[in-house]
Amino acid sequence: MKVVAAMGMLVVLAVATIGAVRLTTSRDGETTQAADMRTAVVEQGALAAGMRLTGTLTRGQVTPLSGTGDGVLTALPAPGAQVAAGEVLYEVDGRPVFLLSGTAPLWRSLGLGDTGKDVLALKVALAALGHDVGDVSTDVFDAATSNAVAALYASVGQAPPTETTDGAKAITEAQAAIDAAQRSVVAARKALADAGAAPVALVVAQADAAVAEAAAALDEANAAGTGAALAQAQLDAAKTARAALDAAPDVTAQRQAVDDAVKQLAATKTALAVARAQSVGPEQVTMLNASSIRVESVVGRLGGPVGGEIVRWTGMTTFVEAPLTASQHAALAIGATVQVLLPSGGSVEGTVASVGSAGAADGQPGTDDGRADRAGADGAGVDSAGAAEGGAATVVKPVLRVDIADQDAVAPLAGSAVTIEMSTDVVQDALIVPVTALLALAEGGYAVERVTEADDVELVGVEVGLIAEARVQVTGAGVKAGDRVRIP
Repeated sequence: MKVVAAMGMLVVLAVATIGAVRLTTSRDGETTQAADMRTAVVEQGALAAGMRLTGTLTRGQVTPLSGTGDGVLTALPAPGAQVAAGEVLYEVDGRPVFLLSGTAPLWRSLGLGDTGKDVLALKVALAALGHDVGDVSTDVFDAATSNAVAALYASVGQAPPTETTDGAKAITEAQAAIDAAQRSVVAARKALADAGAAPVALVVAQADAAVAEAAAALDEANAAGTGAALAQAQLDAAKTARAALDAAPDVTAQRQAVDDAVKQLAATKTALAVARAQSVGPEQVTMLNASSIRVESVVGRLGGPVGGEIVRWTGMTTFVEAPLTASQHAALAIGATVQVLLPSGGSVEGTVASVGSAGAADGQPGTDDGRADRAGADGAGVDSAGAAEGGAATVVKPVLRVDIADQDAVAPLAGSAVTIEMSTDVVQDALIVPVTALLALAEGGYAVERVTEADDVELVGVEVGLIAEARVQVTGAGVKAGDRVRIP
């Protein structure tokens, strides 16, 4: 074997190794004895290649939250406050506005009998808090849902909507409407009864008398030879009036009036049931796709209107984000374990959760492509081939997200820079030597100078494997764990 150069190239690849490597003129089969030389022991064990990245501890995208409806802000959370689902986020006119966890926002006031995906989302959110909503799989706001809403208010020591001044007023008005509808039904039924009653005897007697008088008048007219036509017409009219008393009366209009009054009464009873049941809408509930949030800052002011931005929030979980190059992206695997070096000097274990666009906080929308591309919290993530605002093409560099189980260690450090260390390739039971021990051979391949028990040095051919942190995996029949090799 002829040695042409020491492994300068491998020194460069090993990243951490810097220095000059001398040339050697040892030939195949020759040994060199050197009493004063640098050596290293051939180790056997795991060798891992990895990367170091600089990232930032963050809670993700800061998202604005606005109120709706009319009213005055009477209570606000403090910056840094943590609000869980089922708790009061702020108050309007002294009444609570709850945070609930759900995927569909409330866009209308919901009450007894309403249906829809917003009702289903409300029932699921209430059930998650332990409230009995009956059949949680249906999208019907029923009595059980009403009771669950009342229980939500009771859980924070507040009266439900029906027990407020406005609620009591609605119930009173609904009861008054029922009373009026009942009076209308009574009147319509009386009118129907009157219209369908048989004529009284006096009216019949009077009609019979009118017929007799008209007949007598006709006889007199015939005898006198004048006025017979008029007398005949009067007799016909009297007979028609008398026959009408024997015919069944037409009560169609009166019956319709009764039907209308009964329907109105039913409607008012339904309205009373709705008024007595609880109702809830966007003025009372803020639905977010998060089980809890952290108030980053407060924008609204006490005494100010509820309309407009009130707070800005983030998720509760502190995680690491770090920008990546394309080659770093390709080397990562979701679920891989990493070490996160903290500015305090300690470290915590983390897990590669996703690689995507920056800023996706807990509970905020994102996408997943196997390397878990996450869209930003506002859904504005742009693909590498996408177009930025204004139509200009842009490239969004991938961002690594690392989740950390030990939140107590990292939560106070949000906003701080950290270092991420991770292994990208691992070889177990490898024979390992310093990369500076390798020599390049003229005929190709590599060798190390093994030191014998007599302190002689002999050239041994090896094959090179994984290189990491200035160390290299070698294999060859002439080298084993525990051997010493010369460092040129």
